[in-house]
Amino acid sequence: MVEIRTWWIPLEILDDNRVVAQHREIHTIVGSVMSPHPQGYRNHPAVKPFVNEHFSCLVDYHASVLVEMQRRQWRGHK
Repeated sequence: MVEIRTWWIPLEILDDNRVVAQHREIHTIVGSVMSPHPQGYRNHPAVKPFVNEHFSCLVDYHASVLVEMQRRQWRGHK
């Protein structure tokens, strides 16, 4: 089984590496949900809620992660 490491805790308490990991994980989940040719990752129990009913929550969380990355002056996101 694929490991999902997205945490639903305040971003302020995560170290820089974990905030960046959150960002990467969100992109992986979004890619799985949006793909026209879904892979097994889309069926992971931690991803399934985002496939239909909670996708907007993931988008909002991504925005929060970006704000936190900017607050920390991380400049790797384009």
